[in-house]
Amino acid sequence: MATTTMKVEIIHKETLKPSSSTPYNLKNFKLCLIDQLAPTMYIPLILFYPHVNNGVDEVEKKTQLLKTTLSETLTLFYPLAGRIKTHDSIVCNNEGVEFFKAQANFPLSKILEKPNTYFLRKFLPAEPESIQARTGTLLLVQVTFFQCGGMAIGISSSHKIVDAWTLSAFLKSWTSMAVFGSEHALVPEFNAAELLPHLMTFNRWKRFQESAGRAAVSSIIWKSVAKASRSNKGFMKTSVFAQTVNIRARTSPPLSENLAGNFFGISPEKLDENENGDDLKVLVAKLRKALEEVKEFFGKKGLDVEGVKQAMLKGG
Repeated sequence: MATTTMKVEIIHKETLKPSSSTPYNLKNFKLCLIDQLAPTMYIPLILFYPHVNNGVDEVEKKTQLLKTTLSETLTLFYPLAGRIKTHDSIVCNNEGVEFFKAQANFPLSKILEKPNTYFLRKFLPAEPESIQARTGTLLLVQVTFFQCGGMAIGISSSHKIVDAWTLSAFLKSWTSMAVFGSEHALVPEFNAAELLPHLMTFNRWKRFQESAGRAAVSSIIWKSVAKASRSNKGFMKTSVFAQTVNIRARTSPPLSENLAGNFFGISPEKLDENENGDDLKVLVAKLRKALEEVKEFFGKKGLDVEGVKQAMLKGG
C-alpha cells in the first residue's frame, strides 16, 4: 500500500482536565532559569504497540482507560494542564490538555517495514514548531488505532517545562496509573525555580556514569550518518554529534531525581573531514571527551545565570 492511499483520520477530539483541581497556592508556577532559556517548541514522541485485540469494545475500553488515567496523571503533573502566562511563569488554571482519537486504514506493519519520517507526523497531535507552542496547550496526545488492532500514542509536550527526563517520568506515572493505580505513580517535584538562579556548583571530580554500551551505540549512529553523507556526496564532510546530558545528579549537592523541568546540558563533538569516521574507537573517545568537557565546564561555571546560558548555547 502506497503512502498516498494510507490515511490517518481524526475521529474525535476533546480537552481533558486534571481529575482534581490544582490548589490555589499552586496556581502560579514559576519557570526556572533553564526553562526560560529552553526553546518554545513541542518535544515529539511516538510509541507503537502491537495487536492484542481489535474488537470495537476493546478499542473503546483502551480509549477510556487512557483518558481516565491521563486525567489522574495530570493531577500530579499539574503545570502541564496550564497555559504559559509570561516568559517566566505558567498559570495552572486546569484548562487541560488536548486529546485526539484517530483511525488508520492500514496495519501497523506498513509503518514499521519502511518508516517515512514525513508520514510519521500524522501520528503526532502537533508539529514540533507549531505556533500553538507559544501560548497554547502544553501537552497534546493522539491515540491512533490501526486495522490490525495495533495502536500508536503520539505526544507533543512543551519544551518550556519538559525535558527528556520529565517526559519519561510523566509516561512512567501514566503507565503506573493505568496498570497499578495511583499508589504506584511517580510523584514529581516542581520546585526548580527555588533552586535557580541560586549558585549551584558541579562536582568536577564526579565521573559521568555513562555506560560503555551507550557510548558505543551513539558512536555507531554517528558513524552510520557520516557514512551515508559520504555516499551521497562522494566525500567526507565535517560532522557534529551533540548529546544532551541530564545534570540532576551532577550538581553539588545533587538535585532530586524527581525534579521536573529542564535540567540538561549540551555536549557537542566534531569529526573533521580528514579524520577516520570508520573507527568506532575514535568516535567513542570523542564522545567521552565531550562529556568530560561538560563536566569541567559546569565545575568551573556552576549553575548560575551566566553558566546556564553558556551551557544552553554551547552546542550552538
